[in-house]
Amino acid sequence: MAEQEEEPKIVWFPYLKNMMRFNVDDDSMAAVPYAKAELYFHVSTKFAQVCAMAGGVLGTGIGCFKKNSYPLKGLISGTRNGMIAGIPLGILATYGAMKLIQSRDYDQDMDYAYYDRAYRIRYNRNQIRVDSTALACLAAGMFVPVPGFTPLHVAAMGFVGGSIAAGSYNRTLKFIRSFN
Repeated sequence: MAEQEEEPKIVWFPYLKNMMRFNVDDDSMAAVPYAKAELYFHVSTKFAQVCAMAGGVLGTGIGCFKKNSYPLKGLISGTRNGMIAGIPLGILATYGAMKLIQSRDYDQDMDYAYYDRAYRIRYNRNQIRVDSTALACLAAGMFVPVPGFTPLHVAAMGFVGGSIAAGSYNRTLKFIRSFN
């Protein structure tokens, strides 16, 4: 008899479904085949968000004091530069944090530590909402033509706008739920 071949599964599908805010069953949520990649991706996204916002503030300040420059141009360039700088910083921060955990507890199973953090992020609806909205706005920003700016500049502004919008939505939900 010929062995039946298992149908290839898209292992990232539950993660992507969750990021798009579809309901995913508990078994699929618990299956985290690439826990390291998910954790690095999430932390890099968070660092890119924070650095893009900080870069926008710094870029605006620099744009105000530069001769023959405009604050808006400084804001948009600073946002792009901050977003790009945040990605490797997120990777380094994740690596450093996991090494710190390992140094404090030598018996810690690092594969389980990565899995545990990735699993908890999957269930944190607020984090998922901010990440998915920011990434959707980043993708949308790539296709919005703005004269005088590259698609990456506009995408970075969409990334920050999506982060702020989703964060504000989360805070509003928390405020509304406090009355229940």
